Amino acid sequence: MKKTVILRPLPLTLALCAALPAQADERALLLASHETLYIEILKPLPLSDVETEEIHRKEPAVPESAPDTASVLKTVPGADVNRNGPLTGIVQYRGMYGDRVDVRVDKMYVVPSCTNYMDPPLSLIPKGQLQSVTVYRGIAPVGIGINTFGGSIWATSLTSHFSDTGEFHSDGMARFDGSTADQGRNLNLFASLANDRHRMHLALTRDHGKDIDTPLGALRVTKYDRGQARVGYGFRGAENSEFGIELRRNRTRDTGTPALPMDIIEENSTTLRLAGEGDLAGGHLEAEIYGSNLEHDMDNFSLRPAGMKYRFSHAESEGRGVHLVWQPGSGHWKFGLDGHRATHDARITDPTNASFYVDNFNDVVVRRFSAFVEVDGHAGGGTWSGGLRMTRASTDAGTVNTSMAMMSAGVRTLRDRFNTADRSQTDTLIDAVLDYKYPLSADTELVAAIGHKMRSPTYQARYLWLPLESTGGLADGNTYVGDIGLDPERSWQIELGFDMRMPDWTLSPRFFYRRIDDYIQGIPATDATVLAVNSAMNGGKPVLQYANVDAKIYGFDALASWAFAEGWRLDADLSWTRGERRDIDDNLYRIAPPRLNLSLRRRWQDWEGRIGLQAYRRQKHVSATNNEQPTPGYAVWSAGLTWEPEKHLLVKLDIENLTDHLYYDHVGGYNRVANNIVPTGNRLPGAGRNVQLQLHWRW
Repeated sequence: MKKTVILRPLPLTLALCAALPAQADERALLLASHETLYIEILKPLPLSDVETEEIHRKEPAVPESAPDTASVLKTVPGADVNRNGPLTGIVQYRGMYGDRVDVRVDKMYVVPSCTNYMDPPLSLIPKGQLQSVTVYRGIAPVGIGINTFGGSIWATSLTSHFSDTGEFHSDGMARFDGSTADQGRNLNLFASLANDRHRMHLALTRDHGKDIDTPLGALRVTKYDRGQARVGYGFRGAENSEFGIELRRNRTRDTGTPALPMDIIEENSTTLRLAGEGDLAGGHLEAEIYGSNLEHDMDNFSLRPAGMKYRFSHAESEGRGVHLVWQPGSGHWKFGLDGHRATHDARITDPTNASFYVDNFNDVVVRRFSAFVEVDGHAGGGTWSGGLRMTRASTDAGTVNTSMAMMSAGVRTLRDRFNTADRSQTDTLIDAVLDYKYPLSADTELVAAIGHKMRSPTYQARYLWLPLESTGGLADGNTYVGDIGLDPERSWQIELGFDMRMPDWTLSPRFFYRRIDDYIQGIPATDATVLAVNSAMNGGKPVLQYANVDAKIYGFDALASWAFAEGWRLDADLSWTRGERRDIDDNLYRIAPPRLNLSLRRRWQDWEGRIGLQAYRRQKHVSATNNEQPTPGYAVWSAGLTWEPEKHLLVKLDIENLTDHLYYDHVGGYNRVANNIVPTGNRLPGAGRNVQLQLHWRW
């Protein structure tokens, strides 16, 4: 029998809908660490007959039909997904989302090109190529990234690995996923060749799906079409030195985003990463250089019925980054440097009127340079770790223009006001984190943490000069204008919980509270010129101006697991988050309601069966400022069966939404498509009954 062990550094290991189930001792359970929630999606390549470390895998209560990586986070305590389309899942963690959460793709910052985040970072990793997702639970350590204000999540693709001999060996995977709700067909191929000095790999993906079927009928503008190719090479030298390079090319076509005013027509992106590590000056050095180029075309008439105005937008982004970490031989200290530079451009045109244009963002530059130090030790019978990071963040933007300025004095005033303003802004940001773990008994450990985090405004919040909906995926239906002089956000966080490990069950709750000063969100605009322009352009639709307010976010999340009989296990996780304004009596926008996930599993020989429940409470704590609608609670059942006759083959069948229940995900957005199954402005319904088949062959 394989032995279940706790992997270091004490991660919570979960396996979601794509996982290959391990034949492990059901009564040896893993538990969450306050440091990481580690979600392993596939057994690491290469396959091995050596049974050294096996892990428990937790199926999601509701396997989502969405093909993007973000969907796997809906079973992580505290996490959720703001879904604006099938490939547009924006990570939410404890009430934070968008730019507030540090999201990495194979350790890279990938800046979206779309001003409405139709291409969030996790859309660049197809779920069929995902190896793992690491969620840094609670207050993220400062060494994890430059901008960890709202937490940190790292997604890792399948990759090649060095072997122990000079003889080359080949490993790989062929995978097919099919789903009935969207007639989805997802094909993935991964192949690698490696020995003890060289490794190389090739990954290919083809994802295609039609409009999602719901209990009300087919939800229009939810189709998707994506292809991706990825190649990599690595070299291992002497003295623990390694070098690697990986190139990724992603192509997306005709993909709907019904919660946004436009859809993806074409997107092409390229990422390149070079990484190396080795022993240096009595310690260990890690270095990375990476870059991304994204081009994005969207419109409001190709996939949805055209309205009164035809609009087409082309957006581009470029990102360049460097990351250096040096750890002395003692292992208690860590020093690092990070640098990142991003540029953004976006122009709106009208294909029926060649003279119309709007430069909503032009020559926007965002720079961050950062240094950090971390240290750990022992005190008072427990262990502690702390870190300090200082970041210099600067932004700038070029002059803007629009053809509407010739006909509107108000638009001309807004343009000239922006172009003559000092658009160069610089912020000094300080992050500090201290956590402490104290063993209360042999089975229970107390966890406590405190942190101070800061975050600069997004370029949309500072440089959106004309009332538009270019809001980083907020999808609240309002138009916005920016404020160049916004202050950075500042927050203090505290967290308290414990980890309890018993022979047959585990429990890991966390309580958290965060006080945020200068929180950035839209408030009703009062500028007479902005109001007049918005009325003429947008027919009186509400216009909000980004501003600094005060807020607080608090809540509770927990996970538990109980192996109550041989081959049986019950897993549960609970999330409850509340976000409120402190300056006025209002709630924060798009906060996921309380959620409970339950999963009952039975494993025998080569088979595993499971029944899952995902239940959301109604969300009545909504933002009046954002005209947010409440949602009723709901419960969705699922079931699944997995057959793994041997380590190379896996067949998996899941049924999502067994009862074909009509429900509305609170963070799923509002319909923006005319003549859809629900009126414009109404909540988008969730997928109906969906049968999913997964076939894996690994060698």
